Amino acid sequence: MFRRSTAEGEEAGMRNERTGTIRRTEEQWIEILRRFDSSGLSAREFCSRDGVPLSSLQRWQRRRNVSTTLRHRPLSFTERPR
Repeated sequence: MFRRSTAEGEEAGMRNERTGTIRRTEEQWIEILRRFDSSGLSAREFCSRDGVPLSSLQRWQRRRNVSTTLRHRPLSFTERPR
């Protein structure tokens, strides 16, 4: 398998030298999720190819889904019984 080259500047200054982990911005995760959605790959295949931790991809998918659900759900208020 090969590792996808990252977008220019995506990792610049964002790699933790001690642990080697990468801290990505919300905008970068939105782009990663867009690429995943259009890739046609399973999450495991995409993460392996692009060097993205599977658990991080799943966490950001949940964040996106919760955010979308809350934006589109109509609010309803009911009185509580006394």
